Amino acid sequence: MKKDIITNYISQIINILLRFILIPIYISKLGVSSFGIIGFYYSIESILVLADFGIGLNSNKLIAEKFKSEPTRTYETIRSVEIFYVSVAFLIGIVVFISSDWIALDWLIVGDINFDVIYVIQLMAILLAVNWPKTLYENFLIGLLKISEKNYISIFFNILRSVIMILCFTELQSTIEMYFYVMIITILIELIVMRVYISFNFKNNSSNIHFKYLKPFLKNTLGLGIFSILSLFVFQTDKFIISKNLEISELGIYNASSIIPLAMLSIIYPIVSASFPRLVNINSNDQAKNIFKETTFLLALLCSAYFLFIYSNLEFIGKFWLKENFNTINISASYFILLGILLHSFTNLSTNLLIANNKSFVVNCSYLISLISFFIYLFFVNDLTLIKISIGWLICNVTLLILYFTSLFIIYKKISVSLILTFLRFFTCISFFLIFYHFVLIDINVAPLIKFFINSTSIILFIFIFSLNKIILYVKPYFNYEK
Repeated sequence: MKKDIITNYISQIINILLRFILIPIYISKLGVSSFGIIGFYYSIESILVLADFGIGLNSNKLIAEKFKSEPTRTYETIRSVEIFYVSVAFLIGIVVFISSDWIALDWLIVGDINFDVIYVIQLMAILLAVNWPKTLYENFLIGLLKISEKNYISIFFNILRSVIMILCFTELQSTIEMYFYVMIITILIELIVMRVYISFNFKNNSSNIHFKYLKPFLKNTLGLGIFSILSLFVFQTDKFIISKNLEISELGIYNASSIIPLAMLSIIYPIVSASFPRLVNINSNDQAKNIFKETTFLLALLCSAYFLFIYSNLEFIGKFWLKENFNTINISASYFILLGILLHSFTNLSTNLLIANNKSFVVNCSYLISLISFFIYLFFVNDLTLIKISIGWLICNVTLLILYFTSLFIIYKKISVSLILTFLRFFTCISFFLIFYHFVLIDINVAPLIKFFINSTSIILFIFIFSLNKIILYVKPYFNYEK
């Protein structure tokens, strides 16, 4: 598991660094409106997880549980799933392609642009069809515990794609169309490489396809599918509200404001994804209980440190990152999104625990109620702005956290205690630091780089103090041995 987590982190760090490099290029070369179009594409891509209906995640779970005991039937099942999945991907592409006029003319408020929006939406349709099966293949590899290999492929193609994108923008033409050309070609090649590697892992199994296995598989997917839909709405409702009610440039600003806060998910993803197949049957698995306990602490530590680091240095990071385009970030909205992401991060591992142990109903109810709280808030808001929408998203995640902790305490009382205590520990740490920051650090009048260093050093000190007893527990056995 350590190797998987390390390679997950390397992949995520590289991905964050590449975004950190590319997004200022996109904004300066393409403009805020084009960046809003790119953000709209990713919103469409996310909303179409509806069509996945949890198939990818259930494939991961199926392979983790059954591949060693029933390799032939497992392979025949996922081959049937693959054909079904790819067929749906083509259908999605066709539907979006046909709807390109309506999306461009009736949904988006594009403002002043210098490109053919309908043609760009058609390119989006092609990219959606090409990119959509990628999640399925990644879940196949995770279920096979080939997480490191998945990361090697991802790292290589992310770097390659970014280099090609920069070369095309600097040497050929800086257009939104060029962005989609590069994405389509490189992702298609990446898919082919992943599929070939997967076939090597199944080479000793039957190549037969039995669609009779598809029906029970899809039936078992129902709970995961509902979770995928609700999770999608939690993360995309704010963006679709903006795309419908505000100009596309406002969506570009909101997306730029979200990028730094949302990077927290990239930090926790390596641990969360590596732990999922290892939390199955936790009631009878002491190792799974230890994994949940240890990863809970690690996730809380990382998320709290990231939250405090970004909160105290957001303006400095934004100016360093975007320079003259710093005005494309709405700082106030970023703070609310950042806090929402912090609260959401405390639910991620718990989601894996519940889903891996067939408790998806609890997850779905929690997500549904949190979404209802979001819509109730929006109902009472008259004049929608980016800040008000980000506050609604924060309310959604506060509700989700409360429901999760309550549910876990009822279902897994002993296991959930460590989660709740860990949250309270780091919530206290965050509270004390914010008090110290607003009463002491914020008034220090020094150069921005020096203040960045002071803020970061203070965060390390606070995190260390609140983690000290845990560190002692790890270190103590090395000093208490019999000579």
